[in-house]
Amino acid sequence: MLAVGLTTGAVFWVLKSINSITESSDTIRVELIAGGIRTMLANPFTGVGINNFGGYSPSVERYPVHNSLFQPAAELGAFGALVFVAVLLWVGIRLVVGLRAAATTHSRNQLKALLAGYTCLIVAIQFDPMAYSEFVWVFLVLAESAVRVTLRESDADLRSSAAMRGVRGPPGLLPL
Repeated sequence: MLAVGLTTGAVFWVLKSINSITESSDTIRVELIAGGIRTMLANPFTGVGINNFGGYSPSVERYPVHNSLFQPAAELGAFGALVFVAVLLWVGIRLVVGLRAAATTHSRNQLKALLAGYTCLIVAIQFDPMAYSEFVWVFLVLAESAVRVTLRESDADLRSSAAMRGVRGPPGLLPL
């Protein structure tokens, strides 16, 4: 894996990215998160409106909140933040459920890869304003879709194995 990282240049890109983090960028991120929390507390029900945090931003550049959990809380209010967190939790739980129910090694491996990506995504959104990012939403939809396919495959496998054993039940229900 290291060889792939070296030949593609990914290792050098990661090292360069880490080296480009400065004390001033850390400071501004902390200020932005603190500004997001202040804005969230000042407007707990309605927020300040989607992508309107710039007017409340402590930075001259009007950067958004650099935390994807505080971003919807500051801009959409408590309800919007709860919906965002609920969607994140739903997909994470569904990935684990799908992984446990996967009937084939192929499906299990796909869901393991998606779960690893989901974990990385959860870490990444703590430091960037990605709550409204198309990437985040497309990833969440793809993960949920993969779980649905896996659960349908598992359900079909259970039905076919029950049929082979001659077990019958009401239509649409799996035998116990």
